[in-house]
Amino acid sequence: MRQLRAGIITLFLVSALLGATACEGGATAAVPWKNYPHLFSQPVTYKPLLVIMCKVSDNAVEPTGLMDLAKRFFTVGGSGTGNITDYYSDVSYGALSLASTKVIGWYTASFTTANLQDWSYLAGPGNRYKRVQLCADAVTDPDIDFNDYWGVIAITNILNDGGACFGDGKGPLTIHNQAYNLGCAVLDQNSLFTAFAGHEVGHVLGFVHSFRLPTVEYGDLWDIMSALATLQFGGGNYPSANAKPTDVYNGPGMAAPNLLLNGWIPPNRVATYHLYDAQTTITLTALSHPSGAHPLVAEIPGLDPNDFFTVEYRQRDGWDAGLPNDTVLIHEYKPKEVPWSYLVPSPYSGQWLAGQTWNGLSDSAIDLPVMVTVKSIDPDAGTATIVIGPSSAATTTPNPNIFGRIVKPTPEQKVTAIDGRVSLQLSAAIPSSGVGAGTIVIDPATTHFAWSDSLGLFTAAKQNATVTFAAPPGTTCGYHKDTITLRVTDSAGQSSISQVQISIEFTPCAAPQPTATPLPKPSVRILAPTSGQTITAVMFSAFRFQISSTASADVVSYAWSDSLGLFSDTKQNDTVALTAQSPLVCGNNSDTIKLKVTNQYNQTATATVLVTIAVTCIN
Repeated sequence: MRQLRAGIITLFLVSALLGATACEGGATAAVPWKNYPHLFSQPVTYKPLLVIMCKVSDNAVEPTGLMDLAKRFFTVGGSGTGNITDYYSDVSYGALSLASTKVIGWYTASFTTANLQDWSYLAGPGNRYKRVQLCADAVTDPDIDFNDYWGVIAITNILNDGGACFGDGKGPLTIHNQAYNLGCAVLDQNSLFTAFAGHEVGHVLGFVHSFRLPTVEYGDLWDIMSALATLQFGGGNYPSANAKPTDVYNGPGMAAPNLLLNGWIPPNRVATYHLYDAQTTITLTALSHPSGAHPLVAEIPGLDPNDFFTVEYRQRDGWDAGLPNDTVLIHEYKPKEVPWSYLVPSPYSGQWLAGQTWNGLSDSAIDLPVMVTVKSIDPDAGTATIVIGPSSAATTTPNPNIFGRIVKPTPEQKVTAIDGRVSLQLSAAIPSSGVGAGTIVIDPATTHFAWSDSLGLFTAAKQNATVTFAAPPGTTCGYHKDTITLRVTDSAGQSSISQVQISIEFTPCAAPQPTATPLPKPSVRILAPTSGQTITAVMFSAFRFQISSTASADVVSYAWSDSLGLFSDTKQNDTVALTAQSPLVCGNNSDTIKLKVTNQYNQTATATVLVTIAVTCIN
């Protein structure tokens, strides 16, 4: 987002805290886009973009050289110069190609300079898609088929709010009265440098913002999807906004969760450590040095099926030349959620340097019985050696099942449903007080049992229990593998996990019964304001911002509200006009804006965004 260009200032402040400036090391580093190693001999995915050079109707000026700059920056004609094509080809290791991206124009749109200041029409992040639609409507070339492109980017001839239209890839666009599903963004002549445009194109391609635990948006300085609050480097061919030609900002690369989510790391380059495995030593290759046989990432499945932790090594070269140190990073990765990438904090803003250890049990927000130690970092070899093992608390006993072992069901047991239902006995064994546990005393009265299974059929919280369940709707006949998990926690908070895999046969199968067609549920998305947006105001003065949304066609009512109780509204799109006064205070005020919609069947859906209202007080 354009307002995050102020993040460049934050970049230098953060880098100073880390002990180096963002440009340090980048000025003399090898040019990253020359012979960057790729793991894929052919692209797996093509996502070409259509870039439209767009003039407002009351200003025919075509900025000198902007058309040529756009072509070099977006197309394969500029390959080898550090452009967007190079960046995404490199960070994906050749899996993603923007080939066939095309730059066209100039075309004159139907909106004026004044329209771009009108919050009820085109101004603000929530109206970016309208600007793209109007620029696309101006395209008269009959050979342009918008279905040929993954997304559309409009570059205007005057400065305006720049950024992506949608925060997670494609969205609805109506062009020449035809509906399309396209990614889109608005840029201008000050947007064409990789640290900014790389982030916005990332949104167009389907990436969302990266976070730092627990909920800090833009908090991962090592990931391009934290906008301009990242560790960049100077030098290159494309100048940053409002800067001298020598003040060019590039990078950084992408964190491991983004690479894994898109399949950009081959499975044979992922090392997996399972909780309670013996201590394991792993040598990681830097993400900027993908060649070789070492893993690029270590993955630790957590206690939840959708919870993983990744360990990666980032080195000060390639697209990571702006990093202050060669460092190991740890992320929480939730592939089935949005957002999915969270940097695990450290005493050094997220860095884990040689000799440092992360203990998952000491982090109350994570509570994971694992330790990761950075044994050594070898920048000449482009590798870091790490040791992953049970946490210090978890290793007080060598036997991972000392607290609890599944007795029933037995491994590979086959269970058959009777009259469509399954009755399953669960039983766990724990040692008597002090037996085999050294100084640990196991007291059944204070021990917590948590049973679950991979098919989501049941849960239980007793040492011994009988659970009865039916096949979930839509389950096919025949045997289904199901992993039974028991997590036992003692009064000291120490845990262990035991698992067995069984087979459940849901047969005989009754003939499917006709079911009533379920009523459609509504859907809604807030387009403006965007999550993380900062709204500025002066105390006791009027200010305004736009609210806009997109919802399913069956929605009949809208109800806007906010956590500070500043306003309510019942329109789908509107301009909120307020006066900065109590409960607002001087400085930053966090406000959660909520939209609840109701459809014709009286079903509801909600969407929320978190914004900051920055209030200036004038003495």
